[in-house]
Amino acid sequence: MADDSNDGVIKLENRNVCPAKVIGPVETYQWPSFVLRKAKWIPDEEADCCFICRERFNQVRRRHHCRQCGKIVCKTCSKNKIFLPQLGLEKQEKVCSNCFPVADLVAKARSSSIEGVMQGLHSLSMHQTLHNTLIQSGAVKAISHILEKSSKHGNISADGISAIHIFCKTPGLITKVLQDGALLPVLNLCHSGGAVSLVAMKTLCIIAKDKETHSIIVDSQRVQALPQIFLFLNSSEPQKDMACGQNINSLLKGSTWQQEVLTMATALVANLAVCSSDTMQYLPEIIRKGLMSEHTQTKQQTMRAISFLLAYMPEQTTEHLLREGAGAYLIGISCFEKFFKMMNEFFSKTCPEIGDISAF
Repeated sequence: MADDSNDGVIKLENRNVCPAKVIGPVETYQWPSFVLRKAKWIPDEEADCCFICRERFNQVRRRHHCRQCGKIVCKTCSKNKIFLPQLGLEKQEKVCSNCFPVADLVAKARSSSIEGVMQGLHSLSMHQTLHNTLIQSGAVKAISHILEKSSKHGNISADGISAIHIFCKTPGLITKVLQDGALLPVLNLCHSGGAVSLVAMKTLCIIAKDKETHSIIVDSQRVQALPQIFLFLNSSEPQKDMACGQNINSLLKGSTWQQEVLTMATALVANLAVCSSDTMQYLPEIIRKGLMSEHTQTKQQTMRAISFLLAYMPEQTTEHLLREGAGAYLIGISCFEKFFKMMNEFFSKTCPEIGDISAF
């Protein structure tokens, strides 16, 4: 709903937009039949020109009210007619070109079609300026609930995990996203296969980068799914499902599906290695599939996970490495010149009497 005032205005596609007010509870997605307050109509005599194109009204260019924002616009700027159930209107009504994109998506988000709702929520999530408003209205709760109930539906899963992924990339929202129940459906979708799994794992890695989320992930019963992530490596490369959308398919470009899965898995385990003794049970599989990989990023993430485990559980980690992988790990470390420089500086400061280790 376009507005000139500065009260609650957000920028959307280079336009000032004032979010509509809700009649009833703020969390609109907890109430499927939510109704928005209708905007106050601008009187005809107060508008000499179109609010959008600024062309003056005359006998040919007539005035038209946008049913969404109440502004007066010309016929050219109000060509769209859509259903507006969010305003309690049962027939198709005219909306201006400013209001149409959001009004259409909100109408879909209020739809009785689950697929339509998820499509609308995904489209809305692509506008970062709307994120706080969507969170407050309960959008993440709605997405999480739908994914738990409809996780086997391709389009719904693709739109849902993409939306959560976008929310998690917005600074400061991860904790709220988890509080609204997104963790369990994300973990579940790691098993769904194909492009959706990649986005789910990528989202889980973003979540795990925040140390405050580690205890939530580790304590979750669904975290037992982590060892099974590596089972994806036994699958053949899936066909790219166009129903998953261009954004998801773009993640498949540049490397094979197996490499993407393994890299995401090792990065995730590395992020969790600092807080969970349970991570040790994954180490043999990490060494076999990650440390021995020819894929550089996968090997680097694996070495990061092992390094964390060595720092927190040195005896157990060393025992595993001596059985398999010690040589590959040491050779990998030898490729990092900065590592030896840091070691040299450390010993020079803490044990100056031993001299420069590079001289030996």
